[in-house]
Amino acid sequence: MASKKTLEERIALIAEKERKAKEKTSQIVEQRKLLERKQQDIDRRQRTKRLIEIGAAAESVLGRPFEEGEVELFMNFLRQQEKNGSYFSRALQKRAVVIPQASYESVRSFQNGNEASAGTFCRQE
Repeated sequence: MASKKTLEERIALIAEKERKAKEKTSQIVEQRKLLERKQQDIDRRQRTKRLIEIGAAAESVLGRPFEEGEVELFMNFLRQQEKNGSYFSRALQKRAVVIPQASYESVRSFQNGNEASAGTFCRQE
């Protein structure tokens, strides 16, 4: 006849199962954390690449590297263009970038050193 396990033995078996389950759970949690860190690293690298590409495109259009303080001017210019008519957002929706003539002239005036006629591209101090 099979011997019955005592309550103490059954409690010990349950405790061992519980310990193994907790160990397995902690391993799964560590795997999840590792995958989350990998995803964050991928996201960070993609963002960095995108920012570099945007900066390179802006400098390419400008024809020279940005100088100190010009990045803020450029951001202000883009913000003003969005306020004036969401030109950039609409162009992105169409996936074809068309520079409005007024904006083009403002940038050209600024590049030629005529800040007074550069409109929104002027420094705000």
